[in-house]
Amino acid sequence: MKQPRITLLGAAGEVTGSCTLIETDRARIVVDVGMVQGTPEAEQRNRQLPSIDWSSVDAIVLTHVHIDHCGRLPMTLPAGFTGPVWTTEASAALLPKVLRGSASLQQVRKHEWRNGSAPFARAIFDGDPLHLAREAMPEPPILFVNSHVSQLMGRVNTLRWGEDHEIAPGVRLRFLNAGHVLGAASVELTIGRGNDECVVLCSGDLGPQSNALHQPPMSPPRADIIVLESTNGAKERHVRPDPETQFSTILREAAAGDERVLIPTFALGRAQQIVLRLANLAKRNELYGLNVYLDSSMAVRVTDRFREHLDHLSHAVRMAFEAGEHPLEFPGLQRVTSRTQSLAIRDRRHGAVILAGAGFCDAGPILHHLAAGIDRKDCRIILAGFHPPGSVGDGLRRGAKLVEINGAVIEVHAKVDEIDGLSGHGDRDDLLTWLDGIDERPSTVILNHGTNDARAIFADAIRARIGCNVEVPGVGEEQGSRI
Repeated sequence: MKQPRITLLGAAGEVTGSCTLIETDRARIVVDVGMVQGTPEAEQRNRQLPSIDWSSVDAIVLTHVHIDHCGRLPMTLPAGFTGPVWTTEASAALLPKVLRGSASLQQVRKHEWRNGSAPFARAIFDGDPLHLAREAMPEPPILFVNSHVSQLMGRVNTLRWGEDHEIAPGVRLRFLNAGHVLGAASVELTIGRGNDECVVLCSGDLGPQSNALHQPPMSPPRADIIVLESTNGAKERHVRPDPETQFSTILREAAAGDERVLIPTFALGRAQQIVLRLANLAKRNELYGLNVYLDSSMAVRVTDRFREHLDHLSHAVRMAFEAGEHPLEFPGLQRVTSRTQSLAIRDRRHGAVILAGAGFCDAGPILHHLAAGIDRKDCRIILAGFHPPGSVGDGLRRGAKLVEINGAVIEVHAKVDEIDGLSGHGDRDDLLTWLDGIDERPSTVILNHGTNDARAIFADAIRARIGCNVEVPGVGEEQGSRI
């Protein structure tokens, strides 16, 4: 059995910018075309798509609609791509909202940069300059506009879970639930037939095995080659923390001190995971009188989609919806969908819980909430999940005493708490359990979507547990020989 040629065009040694090329002698398939996220300098890399002939790509397959997996899809059309895009029904419903939101943000950032008011935030450590001139920041790029999004959506096709379809000559596609966020899928590509058949599986982002909101990730019956994410591949947890217990302890203390609790969050995934936990606490009267504000119009819209895709959800959440309940709503939850509303809750000084975008603290309402509260002792900041090196969240986690937000250097007096157990990514044991669930073991595992340190540690764990070949390629390094 010949193997296809597989090339990581992004997310090789980092956790954003996912893009994988799979080639046979008859077809070229690209899985995900994501944005690079992080510092303004790192995001300049988004200006250029991976250097391949996009006019020769037969199809693009999208695992899910996080921007680091879908954010450069509209750029492929001007680059010459003319084929179909395949994804799940839930992802197709969310994709235009995510991409149009990104297009609008690009325009806003460009306008603000040219007018000298571009939002900017960073943590400051000893030896760092106290101020960075905004003029020294690279000009934010315009990667695509709404017309590109509309054209792209005309190419989008969907498959249900487990449905098999030929998407290119000699290549059949099937989606498996990845348990990461709404619509997230692993991509199973069956190449050839009979004795010459080869099954390539791109895991996408895999959720934890124990997931309060989504079904656990599904292992395929067979996979000859796996392109496997490794975001949390270095994290091993012997005791899994209960996020609700952690939240309850923090909120009890915050309520006693009439403190404001700020939670940077992502509109898809993290927001709903936290709201579900807070809803459970509300049923037990463990919000201690604190109102909860969901300050993200995108998160509000995404949350409203959950009842339409029950087959993606955990048994308990699905049963609640089917019983006529809404497990992501509760008394005391207030939805914030405009900047005017967001500024109003920012300027009110009272105890509250505010979930605000963006999760990396690089844009959105979380910046003005932090600017108004980070220097106050009656403010708490809850961090969860991954924060890129150089981000405000990463700096706060490492004990930064100063932050710069929109040109103002502010002392950090707020308490900083971390909550474990809310990551949408499975840890090392979760990923190994997923691998164990594959009946016919792979011959090769190719690790992507992880730092080089995480990939190295996880590669050793796979070799010890599974005993197969594990590759840790860099960007552009080809693996295998074309079928």
